[in-house]
Amino acid sequence: MPQPRLRALLESLTFVLMFCCALGAATSIIQHLEASRAPQAFLKKLHFFTTPPPANQSSCTPQALFHGPTIKKTLLGLIDSVGTTGAISLTTFVMTDDAICDALIKAYQRGVQVTLVADHEYAHKPWSKIPHLMKRGIPVHLYKGLQVDAQDRPGIMHNKFIIFESPARTIAVTGSYNLTHSAANKNQENMVLIDHPETIQEFKRQFSALKDRSV
Repeated sequence: MPQPRLRALLESLTFVLMFCCALGAATSIIQHLEASRAPQAFLKKLHFFTTPPPANQSSCTPQALFHGPTIKKTLLGLIDSVGTTGAISLTTFVMTDDAICDALIKAYQRGVQVTLVADHEYAHKPWSKIPHLMKRGIPVHLYKGLQVDAQDRPGIMHNKFIIFESPARTIAVTGSYNLTHSAANKNQENMVLIDHPETIQEFKRQFSALKDRSV
């Protein structure tokens, strides 16, 4: 290949590489700025929170989420949005996420009625954040399970739903999402947000039943 053509090819390749690097850097900066925004801002992006229900309906279309980071930021936004006269009723199989733990503690400290039902065995694992909630005074009910006989091992508390109650609105969320770093950053997860009153009452009844089976 003649020398001028080789030089032109190398220059073209260099330009393409520099363009790709610049584009990647710009994307990273945008993602960083997006992640640094207040979690409540993510609620505004969801049609569930921006589209008012029709006059003849009591609830909006349920919102389904499948992206771990978005689920986490939505949960943080919901926790932060509950006012001092509100309540958060939470069931979780496992909790290792520091940010979720800290948000629940802050909500409790500002007067939100936070109550937790957790699996008895996993609550005491070394990496569990549930003991941190206990130390801050948050009521934690550890599910003891149901046994058919003395040889039968109790079942686990595998529910994963949260009820956010406030004067303006009550929201229930449920899905595969555990309150863990892996759920937020690595796993394939889902979460559904519901504000249908009758369905929320079913979740409240289930929460009371789980508390009755807990210690």
